[in-house]
Amino acid sequence: MKLLILGGTRFLGTHLVTVARARGHEVTLFNRGNYSTEDLGAVEIIKGDRHTELDKLKGRRWDAVVDTSGHLPRAVRAAVEVLSDSVERYVFISSQNAYKDVSVPGINETYPLAALTNEQLDRANRRTASIWRWFMSNREIPTALTKVGVRKFAPYPNEKSGSLGLLE
Repeated sequence: MKLLILGGTRFLGTHLVTVARARGHEVTLFNRGNYSTEDLGAVEIIKGDRHTELDKLKGRRWDAVVDTSGHLPRAVRAAVEVLSDSVERYVFISSQNAYKDVSVPGINETYPLAALTNEQLDRANRRTASIWRWFMSNREIPTALTKVGVRKFAPYPNEKSGSLGLLE
């Protein structure tokens, strides 16, 4: 599978790259190049800013794109529009650090959650709802919108390598 990951050098992206490569997928990363990729192995890097340089992705084909860095609805919309003729599937992953202190290694689902103000919660829900409505109305390519709670320090010793399951 030819896989494009928007982002890919932090957060969930590094784990996606590791799992994809372990399963023999061909991985391309599109990001600003602010973080090292040497630990990710043999991946193609297209350096660019998703807000101003999506044109660097035109004329290419991938089986799927995984968007791990769409923090604003307009950024996701722009990526989908540019990639609609270039990919078979578009997976958007939305997340926030749900836990009170993500600097603590080994936290799990029982760890205390962060407290959001009503204003912060309303803003996050409006952004997610806006992206969801747009995805559902723009069915040019099959899409998946996933909101996940990801443990920042995964994988843990008791987890199986490749347990993300997104590339099965």
